Amino acid sequence: MWLLLLLLTACPKGPAPTAQSSDSSNDLWRLPLPGLVDVACDGGRCLALRGNALVQLPSLEAVELPASGPFDRLRHDNSGWSLAGPCGAELPGRCSFPLSLEPLALGTPVPEPTSAVEKGKEGEEAEARTRWTSAWNHAIAQGWRAGFDRRVVLPGASELQLLPGLDGTAQLRRTGENPAFIKLMLGATGTVFPATLALHPTGVEVYLTAWPSPLLIALDPVSLDRRWVLPLDGGVQGLFVEPGGRFLLVASGDASVRGPESWDWPEPDPSAVADPAGDEALRSQQRPAMSRIYAVDLQDHSVAVELPGTWRRWIPLPDGRILVASSQQLVFFKP
Repeated sequence: MWLLLLLLTACPKGPAPTAQSSDSSNDLWRLPLPGLVDVACDGGRCLALRGNALVQLPSLEAVELPASGPFDRLRHDNSGWSLAGPCGAELPGRCSFPLSLEPLALGTPVPEPTSAVEKGKEGEEAEARTRWTSAWNHAIAQGWRAGFDRRVVLPGASELQLLPGLDGTAQLRRTGENPAFIKLMLGATGTVFPATLALHPTGVEVYLTAWPSPLLIALDPVSLDRRWVLPLDGGVQGLFVEPGGRFLLVASGDASVRGPESWDWPEPDPSAVADPAGDEALRSQQRPAMSRIYAVDLQDHSVAVELPGTWRRWIPLPDGRILVASSQQLVFFKP
């Protein structure tokens, strides 16, 4: 028996929310967990980080961590379980804290290297471009090229670039041997930004979101024609196409709330190849506030899962189910 489960049963942290099955015929389970910080899985075993407690899934029993945080990341990789957060008074910057579950204990903090995103702010434009290209190629080699960005690399080494306008329009431009461009009407007035693109792993379809537009638009990367459009609620921002190519993740928020017109869009993190949403820069970037997450099924162009809150994780599980996590809720579903 897993010792942590015994600890959780013996020392619950407050009442556990009740797990709910909203549609058992589709193997969809919703677990309310307001204040969720992160979630990670080791095979079929999943834990959530909520405040300074670990939460067992799907029972939602919680146990207090043996040291105070704040921790903002929970991870499982080849080195085992770990937490991450500020190092503390003794060390500057961020640290990774090895986490033992049997017994529950934290190891000696290890300073994390400065991220490529932070280094990019100090470098020159050419150097940043080199890093971006390297990270993009590394992502392709790992089986996905699906994060949303202002430009995407197409088969044949050409690029699609999205140039937001000031009058509710954007220009989509293709470079390379057969250059082309089209003007897109995406809003009534004002700047359409952030406006970003993602390429399906097969290279046959490109997806466009342009906040504050509520539309998810699918385009042909060769002709630049629209293939299909899915209207959603509020202003929409793209997150990523999952590595399997079946689902696309977007977030939405109040489109009437305007903010800075120069939202930062960081370089992709090549260390996040297993889970595009594991890119810490993607999760922490400055952008309009989002309040809802949608998983769009690209087979029939419909919303497969919708949940409240801001983005946390997308984790395929060995039994074929998928875990989707927001700051408010966890959803387990089987396509």
